Formats: sequence, C-alpha cells, structure tokens
Amino acid sequence: PVGPATVNPRLNRLNVSTLVIAGSDDSMLPSQTEAKRLVKILPNADKIDIKGSGHFVLDDRVNLTSLLINSARLDPLQIIDPKYDPITDWTAPTPEEIQNAIEKQVQNFRDLTSPIFFSTDE
Repeated sequence: PVGPATVNPRLNRLNVSTLVIAGSDDSMLPSQTEAKRLVKILPNADKIDIKGSGHFVLDDRVNLTSLLINSARLDPLQIIDPKYDPITDWTAPTPEEIQNAIEKQVQNFRDLTSPIFFSTDE
C-alpha cells in the first residue's frame, strides 16, 4: 500500500534532518498549511517560506545550496565530513573508473540492441 495512509503515520519516525520549503503565495496547493503540518510531525525539520513565490519555489530566485548550507539543522558539507571541501578536495576519476562507469551505463542498451536479442534462433 502507498499514499498518505501509509506514509503519514511513519513521518514522526524519520531520523533525518529535513528542510521544508514553501512558497508564501501558493494558490495551487495549500503549501503553507502542509509545511506547518510537516514541521510539526517531522522530528528534525525546519521550515523556510519563500516570500512572493507561488507553487514553483525552486526557480532562479532561490539558491537551494545556500538554503541548505545556511539551515540551522542542515549543512551538507558537515554531514559528509567536516574537513572535506567538495571543490578543493575533489579528485578526477581514473580512466579505469570512467571506463567502468560508461560500460555500466551502456551495457543494458548493448544487450537490448544486440543481434542475439533480435534473433529468433535459440
């Protein structure tokens, strides 16, 4: 089973920091009401209202990365490793890692389009 009857009773058991984002002028859905409800139920949730925004809050006016980093509960850089900087500590994948990733991505297409797949012979 899926849907609110399955999900809602479990929300208070989520053990993860959550940032609930809602547009202050949403005329499509009751985002403000839902955001307040979620923050009340979720044990580690913060709410951010995007002033002047409707239902589509994550547009060019909103920097989601900045919201996450500046959130009281969420700092993605601290969650990973407080000493890790994704810019200065990044290392390029090796040619072997790149080749393995490519092979993994295209293997299904190769299997589906191979002459053996389309053959009627056993």
